[in-house]
Amino acid sequence: MLSIKEVNENSEKLSLVGQDITEFNIAPKDAHLIKHLDLSYNQLQNIDGIRKFVGLRELVLDNNNLSDHEFRLPLLPFLNTLSLNKNRYLLILCPVLSSFFVQDFYIV
Repeated sequence: MLSIKEVNENSEKLSLVGQDITEFNIAPKDAHLIKHLDLSYNQLQNIDGIRKFVGLRELVLDNNNLSDHEFRLPLLPFLNTLSLNKNRYLLILCPVLSSFFVQDFYIV
């Protein structure tokens, strides 16, 4: 089971690449300090815990199992880069971003 206790105060990055995570519904108490979150190469189907990462500037969710039925991006006021390469979706609704990367759509 995934467990994040706290984030090093000097670190603005959290990488949980390739951890076979299926749901991201937890957040460390210092989640607001994270500016870059990489959850690539997991089995994510939902990202409910993302809403606590209010300071995010970059969110990488490549190579997961996210679909428009499960993918709901909460308001993240500082987010300027969202990468969703190699997921499963029909429709993506999200705030205006300075960078938005999506390739290899899988229509389900």
